[in-house]
Amino acid sequence: MNAVNRMTLVMAKELKAYNVSAVALCPVWMRTERVVDAGFGSEDGATETTAYVGRAVVDLATDAHVASLSGRAIEVAELAHAYGFTDVDGTRPSTH
Repeated sequence: MNAVNRMTLVMAKELKAYNVSAVALCPVWMRTERVVDAGFGSEDGATETTAYVGRAVVDLATDAHVASLSGRAIEVAELAHAYGFTDVDGTRPSTH
């Protein structure tokens, strides 16, 4: 994770002159078929779908103040809380 943090920070610094923001999205535990087959799903509150990550991308792309987040690696759950979106099943998987 340290490499992702550092890379995001350096990218943000280099791209700032071009008015481009760099934010790393960090999903936690993806709800893939294999994970569901192993008995984990939305009921446990620990898994998230690719749509959850996609909603974070949309909100970041439409945020006029995204530059304030530039240089950070942010967990999707943190953005869900800040922007108020949920996963496709209405849950808001958390990092804990």
